[in-house]
Amino acid sequence: MDEIEQYDFGLRLKKLRKKKKLSQTELGRKIGVTKSTIYRYESNTLSPPLDKAVELVRILDTSLDYLVGLDKSPILKLDGLSEEQIEWLKYTIKVILKQPYRR
Repeated sequence: MDEIEQYDFGLRLKKLRKKKKLSQTELGRKIGVTKSTIYRYESNTLSPPLDKAVELVRILDTSLDYLVGLDKSPILKLDGLSEEQIEWLKYTIKVILKQPYRR
């Protein structure tokens, strides 16, 4: 991610929306705004109010810090997992990171 993209709210929003396979209309309906409002958010001509931004991060499974460019990578939510499952995931990630990357 280059520095411009890091702080581009609209670009991050658009990428997350597409990753979820949502149209601008569908995302707009979910947060109670129009397709044109989502377009304006994505083109950085309008910033969402905080309540809409919170709805966006919930729907897009990310954090507000990532969406506004304070974090460089999206988060992985572990809600609903037991402590044992979380520990297993941490261990698995450590093992994967130690392995050489192969295609």
